[in-house]
Amino acid sequence: MNEHPKKAGLSFSLRADGLCVVLRADQIRHDTITGLVREWQEPGAQDDVEAALERLAGVCFPGADAHPAEVDALVEGVEGAACMDYAEMELSFADAVRLWGQLTRIIHGHRSGLQSGSMSGAVPHQRNGEAA
Repeated sequence: MNEHPKKAGLSFSLRADGLCVVLRADQIRHDTITGLVREWQEPGAQDDVEAALERLAGVCFPGADAHPAEVDALVEGVEGAACMDYAEMELSFADAVRLWGQLTRIIHGHRSGLQSGSMSGAVPHQRNGEAA
């Protein structure tokens, strides 16, 4: 098992190519898995959760060409069968300020790189949220 500092699972960082910011929120994954297991233990829930997971597995394999809307619908089916809420978490003000500081440093560093020309051409033109 990987050993991480206490707050390593909640952070912002710049992706290696500098084209996007990465949010790491391990607590959401933790809560999702433990919530799935809790629901799995409820009488009669195993069949529903297992069936929803099998339907999802039917389109999530190497080389699968499932439409994103189909995958989204199947994920929602798993969430429904497992009685899952939104993927959200509460932040203390101290964590919010820490994350704000991380994000601010990344944004300022990115802007500085763009202004100095060191990143010129690195940001592709985007239209409707898709890279051109």
